[in-house]
Amino acid sequence: MKKIFLKDIKEKSKIEDIFLVTKKEMGMSKSNKPYLNIKLMDRTGEMEARVWDDAEDLSRKFERNDFVKIKGSAIAYQGGLQLNVSEITKIDDDKISVRDFLPASKREPDEMMAELESLVKGIKDSHIKKLLNLFLEDTEIKNLLKLAPAAKSMHHPYLGGLLEHILSLCNLIHGVTKHYQNINKDLLLAGAILHDIGKIYELRFVTAFDYSDEGRLLGHITIGVGMIDKKMESLP
Repeated sequence: MKKIFLKDIKEKSKIEDIFLVTKKEMGMSKSNKPYLNIKLMDRTGEMEARVWDDAEDLSRKFERNDFVKIKGSAIAYQGGLQLNVSEITKIDDDKISVRDFLPASKREPDEMMAELESLVKGIKDSHIKKLLNLFLEDTEIKNLLKLAPAAKSMHHPYLGGLLEHILSLCNLIHGVTKHYQNINKDLLLAGAILHDIGKIYELRFVTAFDYSDEGRLLGHITIGVGMIDKKMESLP
């Protein structure tokens, strides 16, 4: 678990914590000595960092987009802060919480998922409810849905953004169907919940928001249709 975020670092702070590397370049100092120029990121922002000693050896221990544990100190530099790093150790992805490093919804994912489950529970059409429950009972889908952004950059481009977007649409549907009572509310809710479901596989969201190979080749609509077809095959 992270101990300090970049926005909270002060001049002369001693740092020993985990960050995401977003830039990695070798440079040469005025004294003709190699140094390492890196940029570190967490969910609160980015900060420049330098490795002045043993730069070439430390450079071989990690790559850009790796999570690393660094040890160093913060100094004032050109009107801002810079980290002087003395130690770097690569950290496995499965040992970190991605919510510490990428922008995330202000709402807790479990809270949003509970709201979605409550919405599905209130659906009256038994066939639609069974289909939606097949998605909610799928552990992989459920876990990805709690983390997935709604887009790479357009709308809700942050962790939990897709689930937040779905709930926003469902709330709009509740308002619309109060005025237009002949609309099939259950069908509308199913559309809101499933219309972007393919984005959990279209997008990658571990070290950055980007498209997966599957997402580039197929797109979220085709992926989503395939997911729905597969779930419908298991319906009685």
